[in-house]
Amino acid sequence: MNKSDLPGDPKHAFVQQRATPAASRTISIAMCTYNGNRFLREQSESILNQTRLPDHLIVCDDGSTDTTRSLLEQFARKSPFPVELRFNSRNLGVTRNFEQALMACPSDFIALCDQDDLWHPRKLQRLTEVLEANPQAGFACSNAELIDHRGRTLPRTLWDVQKVNLPFLLEQSPGNRFDYLVRSNCVTGATMMLRKEILWKYLAPIPASWIHDHWLVLLCEVLNVTGCTTTEVLTKYRLHSGQTIGLKYHKWFPKRASVAEKKVRFQQRAQRYVDLLEHLQQRIVPEFPEAAVWINAVQCAQQKLDERIQQAEWPWWRREWYRRWDSNRRVA
Repeated sequence: MNKSDLPGDPKHAFVQQRATPAASRTISIAMCTYNGNRFLREQSESILNQTRLPDHLIVCDDGSTDTTRSLLEQFARKSPFPVELRFNSRNLGVTRNFEQALMACPSDFIALCDQDDLWHPRKLQRLTEVLEANPQAGFACSNAELIDHRGRTLPRTLWDVQKVNLPFLLEQSPGNRFDYLVRSNCVTGATMMLRKEILWKYLAPIPASWIHDHWLVLLCEVLNVTGCTTTEVLTKYRLHSGQTIGLKYHKWFPKRASVAEKKVRFQQRAQRYVDLLEHLQQRIVPEFPEAAVWINAVQCAQQKLDERIQQAEWPWWRREWYRRWDSNRRVA
């Protein structure tokens, strides 16, 4: 794909400068819960302690069997802002549950909220300021402090563990940025605030092969409203044994993946590319033709992945030989 063909000019961005005055913009929180009574009370208190309270809180509970429902109902009764509680009759899973929570939010800006984290008192206020200062951005995110199940601070931040310089990455050219973002889920939803404008027409349905936050970042990318960051630590991201998705404790001690595990990961990624192509062609390109340039980009990523899947079958000495040959070829 020719990098000069990418929609990098701000005039092509989907999000335009809003006429609504900054002081009039509203904030919603999209929160998902599932058997979260262990940490839910602390997270709820951190929301109440915000210097800029939300205008709405949408909570979607995915069929909890513990006391989560009663805790949410108690919180809704004492909350100084409107709280809408939705209790799923059947378990939808994290991605589908977040999809319905996001689509139900009525405000200009939407903050994603996990049930087990803790928020810095200035989180909503600061992320709102960052989005207002970057009118062409689709989302804003921050760094996060890592804590354990007892709330004790762990030695590294979220960005340290992910090993990605996110502010630097989001400032790269569209092609280089897309190549990385389509492969790696490096923006954690619990640190994000979104513009409602990017959701109402293009978000749903989120394919089952994608995680909601990875999908949101790619959606912003193809609409040319990539994100912005603040290096401030605005969230305490909790690592514990009950996590369903997200950064897991074992990442602190990564183990080498077997050939079989790599093949499974490659196949999962291949399915994500197929679903992304389908969504681009059916939902986005007909309404936003500039996004058509990303179809070729996804197809190129598919081709590279097919090569890696084939190489996963090779013995280790052949893979090493190919790696060295390919490195020398690129240098030459």
